[in-house]
Amino acid sequence: MCGEPEQGAGERTPDGQLPSPRDRAGDSGLAPTAGEGAGKKDDVVFLEPGDENTKNIIRAISHQTAGVVVQILSAEGPLSLSEIAERREISLNAAKYHIENLLKAGILEIAKTQYSVKGKKIKIYTLKNQVFVVSPTVTSPDQLRKAVVKHRAELGVPVRIILKWDKTGKITYFNESGHRFFGFDHDEVIGKPLIGTIVPDKESGSERDLEYMIKDILVHPEHHTANENENITKDGTRVWIRWNNKPIYDEKGEFIGMFSIGTDMTEKKAEEESIFQADAEKPDRICVHSPPR
Repeated sequence: MCGEPEQGAGERTPDGQLPSPRDRAGDSGLAPTAGEGAGKKDDVVFLEPGDENTKNIIRAISHQTAGVVVQILSAEGPLSLSEIAERREISLNAAKYHIENLLKAGILEIAKTQYSVKGKKIKIYTLKNQVFVVSPTVTSPDQLRKAVVKHRAELGVPVRIILKWDKTGKITYFNESGHRFFGFDHDEVIGKPLIGTIVPDKESGSERDLEYMIKDILVHPEHHTANENENITKDGTRVWIRWNNKPIYDEKGEFIGMFSIGTDMTEKKAEEESIFQADAEKPDRICVHSPPR
């Protein structure tokens, strides 16, 4: 495997022109380093007319070669610069030019950095795990969350939330679906108690004490492998989640927290409630038998 060429003054664009300073990424600090993509992926990117980020993305993928690079990475997974150049049958400099543009546009990221047998550093590139939404009307995370939840409900696809919390009841991990569904940013939930963020003190209908429920789960985790309870989003919307829970233990066998997978049951719960309500409002049928004449 060939190593990556050093970026220098002789590097040119596929058209034979010297790239401008803003076209250069390489090791100058504009491109991410290995490992930077982990945990920082933008799962959803809004493409709004006139937006500078949208222009950068369109500019990066508009060239035929860049489009083929994206297709290659999509079909084959993470590849090095030389592997991409070989598959596209282009020079290393041409491949490098388009990869750097795709990196700056946020379409690619560096999956990892490895070394050749000669000790040369080689970057491995991959597509970012994200969805592009073309919508001039949906412009906020809260609007997107509601749109995604509604779309999933219409398709019958449940939202899957992955949550980790420690033995004090504080959140230690929240997956991207959880962030989108509840509307909280990373800093707004990580390290914060469940109660007061995604779990209310009491359920709105039954007045069940959810703070007591959380404490009981932490005291007797083996008794709570599954539970269904009301939760609350950042904007105050009440939702129902079915949780499957698994205790987490350290190497000494000490209980340190819970691993929970949640499924949104809000639509199903609302449907059940409407059926119960409709059934309760039906008048009892009274059969009157007339005596034979």
